Amino acid sequence: MPRPDPDIAFFFVVDALASLSVLVQLLAFIIAGLWLYFFVEAARQLNPEARHEREAYWSFVGWIAPVVNLWFPYQVVRDAAAAVGARTRVLPWWWAGWIVTGVLAAAESVALALSPDDLTPWLIVSAVLAVATLVTGVLWIRVVSAMTAAARASITVEP
Repeated sequence: MPRPDPDIAFFFVVDALASLSVLVQLLAFIIAGLWLYFFVEAARQLNPEARHEREAYWSFVGWIAPVVNLWFPYQVVRDAAAAVGARTRVLPWWWAGWIVTGVLAAAESVALALSPDDLTPWLIVSAVLAVATLVTGVLWIRVVSAMTAAARASITVEP
């Protein structure tokens, strides 16, 4: 029985992981968008005087609208956090990480297109992207945790 070509097997695994990654990203977008939308609405009720530069629908649209996706989502999160009194110093770092992962994702495609016969540049960019994505994800969890804790603390329950 002939042995499978390792190059073909490698690309099969990479393709399967890429497909899984797209599904995970879509699910994360839906969950994060819903959470942020409802958080913005709750923050507006908890603190009606708080300033919000963007409407709640930008919790979804801001991530996918070209050009404004570079700053609208940050404004939505920043304003919602401020409205509930969340104190988090990682917010700008999370956003910088988000921008960096977007740049690295584009660089990953370019690296593969420019050197299809030598996968070394692609592998390096992919590894850096994986680390940047992990760090940005941890920062996002810290932002969400700080915002949620501040919102809970601002709710007064009457006996």
